[in-house]
Parts: sequence; C-alpha cells; structure tokens
Amino acid sequence: MNDSKSPENLDRLQGVVDAFVDMSVPHGPDEAANQRLIAALRHEDSQLVETSTPRKQGARTMRRLSGLVAAMLAAVAIGWLILQMSANPRQAFAAMVEQIQNIRTASYVLEMEFEGRPKLVTKTMLMEPNWSRAEVKTDKLDFVNIFNFEESKMLNLLRTDKKAQLVEFEGLPESERQKNFMEQFREMKKDEAEYLGRELTDGVSALKFRYDDQSEHYTLWLDPDDNLPVRVVMTDVENEDSVSARMTMTDFQWNPELDESLFTLEIPEGYETLESSVDVGDKSSDDFVIMLRFFVRINDDRFPDELNLLAMVPKIQQALYKPGLSEEQLWAYSAKKLAYALDRPEIVDMKGEERKSLGLELANPFGNGALYMETTKQTHHWHYQGKGVKQGEADKIVAWWYPKKEKAEAGVDLDTANVLYGDYRIETMPVDELPEKGE
Repeated sequence: MNDSKSPENLDRLQGVVDAFVDMSVPHGPDEAANQRLIAALRHEDSQLVETSTPRKQGARTMRRLSGLVAAMLAAVAIGWLILQMSANPRQAFAAMVEQIQNIRTASYVLEMEFEGRPKLVTKTMLMEPNWSRAEVKTDKLDFVNIFNFEESKMLNLLRTDKKAQLVEFEGLPESERQKNFMEQFREMKKDEAEYLGRELTDGVSALKFRYDDQSEHYTLWLDPDDNLPVRVVMTDVENEDSVSARMTMTDFQWNPELDESLFTLEIPEGYETLESSVDVGDKSSDDFVIMLRFFVRINDDRFPDELNLLAMVPKIQQALYKPGLSEEQLWAYSAKKLAYALDRPEIVDMKGEERKSLGLELANPFGNGALYMETTKQTHHWHYQGKGVKQGEADKIVAWWYPKKEKAEAGVDLDTANVLYGDYRIETMPVDELPEKGE
C-alpha cells in the first residue's frame, strides 16, 4: 500500500527514526543539533500524516520524504562513524592525568572493604599542597584524621570521647613529603591504561579503564565531559576472583570551595591530649625483611603473589582470626601462629599486659618495614617477582630495586641494584645484569 497516510508506512518511518535516535553514540555530538534533527524528522512525519493528496502524488511524496530521511540519517551516521574512528580513549586517560595536575582541592567518599570485616566509609577532603582530612562517623565511632604532609604531622580526633592524638613523624626526608592520594593519579603512565568501553555509573555514561602496576590495581570511570574520575576502585590484587581488599571512591568533587578551618593541627578546646612521635629516619632493609618474613610465614611459608600493604593487611587478619572463638580461644589460636612467624615460642604463654606490650614492641620494626617498602617504590625502580617462591629457596630472586636518577641523592650509585632472594638475603648486582621482568 502506497497511501502516504498509511499507518503502516508511518510506523515504519517512525521506527527507523526512533531506532537511530535511540542508538548509543560516543561522546562528542552536539546535543542541541541532535534535538533539532529529531524535531525536523518528526515535523516532516507529522506533515505527511496531515497532507491529503491523491494516491500517486502521495507515493511521490513518500519517496521524496524517504529520500530526505535517508539522506539526513546517512549524514548523521557518517558523522557518528567518523567520531567512532577518531575517538581515542587513550587520549581521554592521558587528559585525566593532565587534568589532575591542576586540581587544588578535592573531596570524595571512600569505602574500604576488607574480607571478613565490616565496611568502613570515610568522607575525605584534600587541599593542596599539604593537607588531607578524613572523617568517619557511625553509631559507635566519630573520628577525624588530619594530616599535614609538609610538617609530617598527623592529628587524630576521637570526637565521641573528646580525645586527641598529635603524631609527629621524625626523620622523614624532604623528598618523601607532600604526598597525597592525588599523587597516585598524577604519576600514572598515560599510555598504559586499558580501555574497557562505556558504562553507565553514577548517572554518567563514563569511559571505563583498567590500570595496573606492581603496587596498585585500579578500575576508573571517567566523565567524558571533563576527563575526570566519577568512580575509582582500587584492589589488592589484579585477579578479581582473589580480591580480599577493595577501596571504592565515589561522589567526587573537583576543586570545590573548602573551609580552610577544617585543615588545622590545633587541638579543639576541651580535648584530652596525647602527643607522640614516630622516628622514621632509621628505616632500613632489615626492618623490611623482618616484616616480609613475618608475612611469608603467616602465608604458609610462601611469598605472596603481589607485595603491597593493601594485600598484606587482610591476609594477616585472615590468618590470625577464626570466627566463633572466645577471646581466650582466639588468643591461643593466633598466638601459635605469631610464635612461629616471629620465632618466639614464649608468645604462647603471654598474659594480658605482655600481649599489649608485644603489639607496641612490633609496631616500630613493622611500621618502618612498611615505610621502607612504600618509599622505596617511590624513589627506586622496583620489581617484585615472588609469586610461587617458597621460603628458603635461595636461588630464587624475589625482588630487586635500584635508585631513580631523578630522585637519587648526590653520589648514589645508579648502576647497582639490591636483589632479595627467597632465603631473605639481600645482595647487590649490576643493573645491566638484572633478569628480565617476569623471569
């Protein structure tokens, strides 16, 4: 039937128009232009319905209109294909890294999930160049942590109990100061992200990326309007099926107006004050080995697949915790593992105050060991390859590191690396003799 008023023909035409209008297209086309096109097509369609013409004339009109619609749709389709071919998601990721360079304030909601533990949610705010503030508020906890990177000082406020702890990190080199979460974005390599396609998240048709290095594993969703994250997920390991620690950042605000009074180390009136200091100047590879040996023994005498603090914390919690036990039963269970991991059989017989003092005793070498590892990753070329290595395998290289030229102090040997083996010994090796990564 060729009648221009035919509902069948009009339905076909409208179906074509609507199908194209509803097509998912990449970011870029001007929305106003799209709406004008849709309006024009539907106007022509409505004119066709309202026109009373002889049958033959109607057929010609329908053919003219069909040709017009086809031409207009073809033009849009060509533009859409060109946009698809020219769109380079890598450019969006590189633009994100560049954009972060210009961010001076930020806020986001951080959810921390460790396997077997309740989720912890914080509201975090950053103010360049030196400040971060994290707030946790639940039915049982009202806590604030404020950190000044330049002064290497941290203020903890337990608002429920009106207690304050001011901690000063002594001996921290100048090169290791002024670090905050945004630095992790800024130091991402622009061409090493994997594009995973478009995904609707938090109301945005976002560009989804995967970014992995030896220390962190990220999934990022970028708003194509400004190439800034709308959601970030960081996990302890690359394999999603093996994740035991996850940090999810949402509700980002970039360069918001923040009240400067929120960023202060002054203790509020009426708070009981506790001051303490942590000497981080003496951190060494010895403390790192103590920390690593403890973790390997807790981990059934095997080096972990990946070596980072986000992976280590939940693994230690899982190793030392067993549900359904009383307090004394739990101590007996964990004490055996601690005694083995630390080569200290007397731990099994420790009582109340001795147990508390054990924690304080271990805090310094473990804290310094963790700090040695994390700062070395920043200042050195670092490679870990301990997956599958068993404790005591003296011929297996677990990790190596050597100074980065741009961050090394004067006189440091840039051509010699430290090499860690499966029996925990550290030896030196010329950089040009290091094994290829992955071997």
